[in-house]
Amino acid sequence: MKRTENRMKQKCQKAAWLSLLFLCLAVSSVQADVVFEEGFESGGAGWQISNGVWEIGAPTSGPNAAHSGTRVLATVLAGNYPDDRSSRIMSPAFTVPAADQNPRLRFWHWWSFSARDWGRVQVSADNGATWVNLSPQYQTTSSGKWTRATLDLSAYAGQLVHLGFYFESHEDGWSGADVSTGWYIDEVEVLTGPLPELPIGGLDNFEDADAQNRWSADLGVWEIGTPTVGPTAAHEGMNCLGTILSGNYTDDRTSRVSSPGFTVPSADQNPRLRFWHWWSFSAR
Repeated sequence: MKRTENRMKQKCQKAAWLSLLFLCLAVSSVQADVVFEEGFESGGAGWQISNGVWEIGAPTSGPNAAHSGTRVLATVLAGNYPDDRSSRIMSPAFTVPAADQNPRLRFWHWWSFSARDWGRVQVSADNGATWVNLSPQYQTTSSGKWTRATLDLSAYAGQLVHLGFYFESHEDGWSGADVSTGWYIDEVEVLTGPLPELPIGGLDNFEDADAQNRWSADLGVWEIGTPTVGPTAAHEGMNCLGTILSGNYTDDRTSRVSSPGFTVPSADQNPRLRFWHWWSFSAR
């Protein structure tokens, strides 16, 4: 017991002042089928832009590189987006698979918006005449990291739809132009197949490549990998889930990372959640 306590103390002594939360929580792997995909490496044929802003190519601002390959979809590839602008890029049409196939949109994105500017994912079932919001509103400053979003499409099962990535920028009433590098999107996929699972009684230690598919963050910030700040090591193994693995978290941000769904056992089995975590937060 004493040896265990000493080892835990040594881990705690590695803690920096950096404000982070790391969790080590059930490993499962499911095979999804891709029914629509766009990595923008061939130019994004069939995508239609309204009111400018959007570009497809190799980024030299923002993340300065694609998440995969060399090309992305972005609100300006080299510099800041323009102020006081609204613009949407619309995907080619596709038919959403049946609801029992769990159709869902998944993509990687990186963003940095100024105070009153934002982006949102939308869907249209009438060839772009009207649009419905699919995602939360992505806004505020960047975490400086690529994160993956997953959005449910089952409400549109059987319908011919377009996806829309919509962007708005607004001038600051006091100081005029107020812009940033914008929104960068890569590896857009529509998937079907079993949803990721989190088996009760297992251990999700985030060591396998499929961990990125099991967990989904709504507004960025969260990452899975090897920490180089905070505790500077996982509690066990190499990887953990953290609010930025290599620096401070972003200010003025709320973000939730969600596990796969699972069925809680009956009460007479005493079901409970257990995990290791390390944290350091600022005052508020």
